[in-house]
Amino acid sequence: MTFPSNIWLPSGIVDPIEEIAYVVAKQGRIFCLALDTAEILASTDVASIPLTVAQGFLIGWSHAPQRSNEIRIFAASRRENVLAPQWEKALQLPEWVDLTSAEPDSFKLEAEIRPRCITVTWEAHARYHGGAPPSPEFENAARHDERHILELNREDGATIGHERIEPEPSQAPTLPKLRPETQIVPYRRGTAFATQSWRAATVNACLIKRADDPGIVLWIQEKGGADSEIRLSDNPKAAATITLDGKLIFIQEPRATDTAWQVFSTTTGERIASLPFDPGTAGLSVVKDLVLYEVRVDAAGLSRRTLRCRNLRNGKALWSFVLAEEAMRTPPPPPR
Repeated sequence: MTFPSNIWLPSGIVDPIEEIAYVVAKQGRIFCLALDTAEILASTDVASIPLTVAQGFLIGWSHAPQRSNEIRIFAASRRENVLAPQWEKALQLPEWVDLTSAEPDSFKLEAEIRPRCITVTWEAHARYHGGAPPSPEFENAARHDERHILELNREDGATIGHERIEPEPSQAPTLPKLRPETQIVPYRRGTAFATQSWRAATVNACLIKRADDPGIVLWIQEKGGADSEIRLSDNPKAAATITLDGKLIFIQEPRATDTAWQVFSTTTGERIASLPFDPGTAGLSVVKDLVLYEVRVDAAGLSRRTLRCRNLRNGKALWSFVLAEEAMRTPPPPPR
């Protein structure tokens, strides 16, 4: 038996078979939402982050309170209207692991549900980030790279296997040979901006533009094959967002019509849809014919973050679910 990969959202994951989203919302709890209606099917009682799910069996994690280098892996089963806890396991990480670092590759945690066990993989990296250039000895002492794979019993979380392996070396991104007048176009993916190429199916992709032609061009290269270029937009003010799986490109163009989002296939450059654009959109994922995206709006003294859903084919808004809402902090009045 094999389980399909989950689809990642900016705030959680989706089980594509059961068509249920597991999102982190109010008070950091995980909520199970029906994809077609956003009906709440179940929720956890504690703050946590989903890692993977299959057939209602969820693996998640959380920071251990007051312990900077300890995490807790837990399992829960969806029963009626609750995510019932099944077990919890603490994992002690090396002291040099920084779970709060803003570096994108400082810590990565993954889990896979197998028929008889749970595989948990964590990988961490650390480098010297001081001010003055360090001595080679000091720089080497601050360098750490570890990758561990644990096998946990599915029923109680007990460790049944542990292996430390060397992390795979990071691969330099494949970029087109740029002429002096050509630039890489930044794009948003999730909540961050990036400029490197990305992988989708069998192609490497990148967004470029030229000084004499400021529109956005998609550069793609088949594995071991020739490269090609496809024009996506002529608008110099267009902005690009890539779905978290890298398969679709959303180009947002400032225009007066309701179809300000143009959706393209990364592998072919074909335009497949035109959708309304919501200001404040931070991340995108597509599940079958549904577009799921987060929107943050600051208004009337409140900062509200919502997960919204549209039909990819006709652009119809289907639902909106509030993930978080809090009062905006206002600066103190100036001294008199």
